Amino acid sequence: MLQTRTQVLPNFFIIGAAKCGTTALCRYLDAHPEVCMSQPKEPGVFGAADWEQRLGDYAEMFSAPEAPVRGDASTRYTTYPVIQGIPDRVAAHCPDARLIYMVRDPVDRLVASWVQGYASMSEHRTLRAVLNDLDQPANRFVAASRYATQLEQWLRRFDREQILVVDQAALREDREAVVLDALRHLEVTPQVPKGIAAEFNVTEAKERMTPSAARLWYTFQPLTRRLPARFGTYLASSRMFPVEKVGRPALSDELRRRLEDELRDEMVRFRELTGMKFASWSI
Repeated sequence: MLQTRTQVLPNFFIIGAAKCGTTALCRYLDAHPEVCMSQPKEPGVFGAADWEQRLGDYAEMFSAPEAPVRGDASTRYTTYPVIQGIPDRVAAHCPDARLIYMVRDPVDRLVASWVQGYASMSEHRTLRAVLNDLDQPANRFVAASRYATQLEQWLRRFDREQILVVDQAALREDREAVVLDALRHLEVTPQVPKGIAAEFNVTEAKERMTPSAARLWYTFQPLTRRLPARFGTYLASSRMFPVEKVGRPALSDELRRRLEDELRDEMVRFRELTGMKFASWSI
């Protein structure tokens, strides 16, 4: 059985990558009677500047702190060097933790991540602008697709047997088999929980406020910050702030080639580290 030094700390982490099916896997595993995932899904405690002071926050995040497996699914945990030191922090407090690293075609993941950021208005630049400095290690969109670099950070502190790598394509093609593999990795009863047919965070369903609505929203920010979060959520969804679909942008051939060239060595190393083929990927 998985153990941690402090009873209310996680002993299982979905460490990323963003837009690779982490929300879906989190929900499927949370439905298992021996697994309790944190609320919120991505607490990001070990990635915070004040992470040591926040360790006690976990006590309120698990509805069943006595569960054999307590999970934290924070995708920011594989964004090195944008955020550094996370594997060291986790290893210091949860050395026996099991990890699941979800991945997908690195170019597709990057585009989906931009769509997510643009839809949530945490990113306002175009995709082309985001990739102007794609060769810079600290480009947060490209960094999360540097799978070998991310995995190597965790392998410095955790044994390879503690880390299960899952291709999102496998989750889509044979969901039951992937969930069973994950449950075996977590050393709990390998029984498929209910509800694994559900889909989560579909890219095509993303919406964003229209430009005029976004400008109006910013004028309301001083007010909404002083009110309960549910009021801001209600206001943002009102007719005052119309939305439009955020489609999936197409990369130009030139930009795609640059991105593939930048990530090619990463993918060679990642295949060597995992022993997996990822045959359907573009790189």
